[in-house]
Amino acid sequence: MDRDGTMTIDWNEWRDHFLFNPLHNMEEIVHHWKHSHMFDIGEHLTVPDEFSERERQSGLVWRQLVAGAMAGAVSRTGTAPLDRLKVFLQ
Repeated sequence: MDRDGTMTIDWNEWRDHFLFNPLHNMEEIVHHWKHSHMFDIGEHLTVPDEFSERERQSGLVWRQLVAGAMAGAVSRTGTAPLDRLKVFLQ
């Protein structure tokens, strides 16, 4: 879609993309836009849109929840001893 390589899409590029590429599957387009769109809530944090019913049934919600919990546990386990040492040395 980005023809001039500026990493931004202006109105003409967006319009040309949808005019010259016919619609084959509306569900795919909605799925792509839903998962590529993030709400900016400030402080460099983003929140994704809600999961669809098909994603809930497939277990995607639980897999992402478990992955986030494991990432948090590993990061805290790795940084907590270093943070304790830092405070002790201060």
